[in-house]
Formats: sequence, C-alpha cells, structure tokens
Amino acid sequence: MADSKSDDIKPVTANEFVEQELHRNLREIEKVFSCHARSLSGPLYPGVDDILRSVIEKRCVRDLTSKKLVILLTTPGGMLEPVQRMVATIRRH
Repeated sequence: MADSKSDDIKPVTANEFVEQELHRNLREIEKVFSCHARSLSGPLYPGVDDILRSVIEKRCVRDLTSKKLVILLTTPGGMLEPVQRMVATIRRH
C-alpha cells in the first residue's frame, strides 16, 4: 500500500490513479469511523487469507490507536475455506 508521501506524486498510469484514490478514500473512512480501513477486491481463493492476515498484522496489530477494523470487500465469490480463515483472523485481531 502506498504511503502519504506517494499520494503527493502525480499518477502516471490509470492504475496509479485508482490506487491513490483508494488510499485517499480509505484514510477518509478511517477518520470518519475512527478505525483501521482496508479493502480487498478479487476472488476468494487460497492465498488471499494469507494476504489479509499479513496486512492486518502489519498495520492494525502494531498500531493500536484504534481497535476497530473496516474491510471493504468486492468479490465475485470463491472458495469457502479461505473465507473461514479470513473470518477467524479478523475475530482473533
């Protein structure tokens, strides 16, 4: 994820623009809800649960300024097992 310094850089590609807007919107959600906010977009297949756990552990667990977590999920679906592990990770943290 990009940091605030990279938000000052003018995006060169459409992907960079979308990523900057996503990060800006996530920061706004964090302010409004006094929470950590993360987004996940894509199918729910094995490995996605590892990515979510890593993100939560890197940011949310180390930064205890808030105990709330908002996750914006956009997905066409996928497999049940990764979803169960994702829910377990969220409940644990």
